[in-house]
Amino acid sequence: MERTLGERNLLQRYKAAQFIEEMTKPKPLTEVDVDLFFALVEKITVYDEGRLIVSLLDGTRLNVTLNREEDLIRLGWFESP
Repeated sequence: MERTLGERNLLQRYKAAQFIEEMTKPKPLTEVDVDLFFALVEKITVYDEGRLIVSLLDGTRLNVTLNREEDLIRLGWFESP
C-alpha cells in the first residue's frame, strides 16, 4: 500500500511539473478552438481605450488592456508601417 501511494504522489508531482513548464512557456495561438472558447467564456465586455473584461463561466474575470497598434499587428489584423 505504501508503495502505491508513493508512486501516485510521484506521478502527481511529475504531472504538476509538466503543467507548470507548459504554463510558463506559452506559445502563440495559430488557430482558435471554437468549442473550447464557448466552453470557457461567458462573455467579453469591450470598453473605450482598448480595455476588455473577459468573463469566464466559472466566475473568473480577466481585465485586459490592449495596446491597439502593437496588439493588432501581433494578431495579424493590421500591418506595421
